[in-house]
Amino acid sequence: HGQEARWQGRFDEQLGILYNAHANHTNMQSVFSPLMLFSGAVSGLFILGYGGRQVAEGTLTVGDFVAFTGYLALLIWPTIGLGWILTVMQRGLAALDRLHMVLSLPVVHRQEEGVEETERWRGEIQVKDLTFAYGGSEQPVLKNLSLSVAPGAFVGLVGRVGCGKSALLNCLANLYPVPAGTVFLDGREINTIPEAVLRHNLTMAPQESFLFSIPVVENLLYGREESTEEEGWRLAEQVSLAEEIKIFPKGMQTLVGERGITLSGGQRQRVALARALAMHTPIVLLDDIFSSVDARTEAAILQHLFHGQSSRPTVVMVCHRVAALHQAEVIHVMEEGRIVASGTHQQLLTQSPLYGELHQRMARAEALESLQ
Repeated sequence: HGQEARWQGRFDEQLGILYNAHANHTNMQSVFSPLMLFSGAVSGLFILGYGGRQVAEGTLTVGDFVAFTGYLALLIWPTIGLGWILTVMQRGLAALDRLHMVLSLPVVHRQEEGVEETERWRGEIQVKDLTFAYGGSEQPVLKNLSLSVAPGAFVGLVGRVGCGKSALLNCLANLYPVPAGTVFLDGREINTIPEAVLRHNLTMAPQESFLFSIPVVENLLYGREESTEEEGWRLAEQVSLAEEIKIFPKGMQTLVGERGITLSGGQRQRVALARALAMHTPIVLLDDIFSSVDARTEAAILQHLFHGQSSRPTVVMVCHRVAALHQAEVIHVMEEGRIVASGTHQQLLTQSPLYGELHQRMARAEALESLQ
């Protein structure tokens, strides 16, 4: 929007503040350290002049004079060190304040019975009158929302930006605390499910994926205790990434930059999707995972995801692309934190003007994308 000059000015302003702070600190240090050394030298010179005369007059012994001079020399460096420690301590206290902000966050305590559970869930999801607001906000993001997802179903969530789609997925994953008696997974209230059991049965692929500076295969299979490169290739085929990995310098062993900087946006999203699928959980949550993927690749991935697995997971997916909407068994249209319409693609085209508008907008955007 032509705001480069404005943001450059803001950056220069903040940079100036940081520069002045460091300059003032350096100036103070440049004065403080020589001053301490100079004061020690002046003290030694004073003692030499005054004490030397007393030794010459016989009022002070040579031993006492040497001892006093030695004590003074021993005190100079601890005094300088004290000033240095005070400077380091101030920096440490600032860092400690930032750590305290994280460590003081409230912890959601859950019942820990059954942490040894190994039985696979069916994948049923129930949401009953869920009202949720971000911490510190009085405006709810989700308002009396109810939702029912059958095991093995593919459910799409669609709506305008800011209508609460991502917030709903985060609540289903228990990344945000939810009120008791509102979210049930496989018939169990989510706040009573032990963390280990929940993560063993539910995975989520966020839109902004986080990759590590490790080889591609380790990013694909992150979370698996035992895995092979062959399994990595199988997952790469599922997310239509295998052909691209083959042209990497070292294939599966190619090192991915910090946060996946060496990969494109679409490649990062597909690695995140593969990571979620690698866990083979009965519930998979996908938050607009195809936003940086072209329509043809998205269709191929969906074909692998829903028609190439013997044990199909329950998938709840935020959809911003036409192909995913056409594949979904049930689509829920959200607006202002509520579900305002539900049904199949064909049903919603005739029943929901909002869905028709959103679908037309998505189709138009994809048509323009195909012409580029």
